[in-house]
Amino acid sequence: MKYVTMKTITEDVAKKMPNSPVYKYEIAEIVGKTLEAMADRIASGDPVILQRLGSFHTRPRKGYRGVVPGTRQPIDVPPRTRVRFRESKLLKEKLPATEKLIKELKDAKD
Repeated sequence: MKYVTMKTITEDVAKKMPNSPVYKYEIAEIVGKTLEAMADRIASGDPVILQRLGSFHTRPRKGYRGVVPGTRQPIDVPPRTRVRFRESKLLKEKLPATEKLIKELKDAKD
């Protein structure tokens, strides 16, 4: 598995714009500022919808009573806010193996 980093995203964007007068360091700054703005919006509770990729939104998670494994002492785990991602239809179509796997799992349940 190959990890995608800011550097690889910047290089991919630069390759898709070969005749552009924009330098790689400027592309890296634009990508970084875009992701920073998205993170700020998500942190403030606003959903971020990217048409070709999907949507990011937050969902509250209830607190619960847990147990420390080593000592078996009960603890209260506080409520948290989680980030959720839902892929777009276009992205789902680009991942046919995922759809096939889901269909197989549904068929196996029945």
